[in-house]
Amino acid sequence: MDSDEPSGSLRPGRPQLRLVPPEPAEATGEVSGIAPGPSKSAVGQSAGHLRAVQPGPSPHSLREAYVFGARMLLDQPAACRTGYRLFWVHGRDLGWIDLEASSSVFAVMGWHENCDLVLPKLPSVTNRHLLASCALLADKTPALRLLDLHTSQPFTIEGQPRQSIGVSGPLLIGLGDCAIGCVPLPEFLSQRGRLADAVELPSYDFVEAEQPPQNSLRMQRRTHITLLPRSQRVEDLQSGAAIPAAPAGRARVTLRRQTKAVSVELSEADLYAGVIIGRSETCMDRGLRQVLSGQISRLHLLLMAERGRVYAMDLCSTNGTWQHGQRIRRVELPDQGTQLLLSGNDSKVELTWHPRNTIRSTRADAPSLSPDKLR
Repeated sequence: MDSDEPSGSLRPGRPQLRLVPPEPAEATGEVSGIAPGPSKSAVGQSAGHLRAVQPGPSPHSLREAYVFGARMLLDQPAACRTGYRLFWVHGRDLGWIDLEASSSVFAVMGWHENCDLVLPKLPSVTNRHLLASCALLADKTPALRLLDLHTSQPFTIEGQPRQSIGVSGPLLIGLGDCAIGCVPLPEFLSQRGRLADAVELPSYDFVEAEQPPQNSLRMQRRTHITLLPRSQRVEDLQSGAAIPAAPAGRARVTLRRQTKAVSVELSEADLYAGVIIGRSETCMDRGLRQVLSGQISRLHLLLMAERGRVYAMDLCSTNGTWQHGQRIRRVELPDQGTQLLLSGNDSKVELTWHPRNTIRSTRADAPSLSPDKLR
């Protein structure tokens, strides 16, 4: 069985992503010159998906597409007070989601119907293409994190491919000829026409860093972009049959199915960049092929650190990630260790997050854990 086939049911445990539903249609089926298109349900709400009915040529450039989509969305109420509105535009169609600045909320974007924001099925878009999360910085500025899920065609900024970034301010990215606008809330709605007309789609400042910034570096209405390390594939990490104690400041994960097991060691940098687990050829090797079953999605789970805490984030997988008999969307991985199940049927894979010293501990004299405590 291919686990990426649609399951046909709404997955339990999906958090409230605060998706904006289209306005109710009038008897004519049109709303302010917009006809509602297909929508995707989540927690009783619909992801926005609109189709323009007024005549006119389709936008060609990414910037024209951004202006087209932003103008369409100016009158759509925000579903959260502070966060980011993400919207895609292709031809005369667009879809959007409002992502609250919260540690418990994230969105997976791609053409797979399980995704939180379903993108058009184009050659440049994969089934699970991007992960987006939003957080409040120390100065209460919303910041967006975008992570390419090891695709062959990462998103672009001004034509340059990017794989992992943190953003303060409005941003336009491209996935082939599909434009994706990323605009902060409530700024987008309060600025109204200025951001919609791309008057304040500012130039970008770039810096490189190992971790997202804690404070906003945005100045003079310029968008600040932090270029972060690319997320790791499990095949790139050190692995072996033995499970020795991980050094202080590092972590260890074991994947087990029946009698087969593979263990990998993760550094602090690995965890902040993100580690993807799944059946995709970019995610499996070094013995993982014999551990991961066909019930595991090609991109199933992301392990990622944020502000000293490590989370497991299910990538809208078909058969889910489970803990204590409950299907989970995102769960913090405690320093004392825990176990998760990837898929909930007979072909399930056990993921053991071993006890460890805290990620913030980097002292050379910090005590190491004995192998007995790792079993």
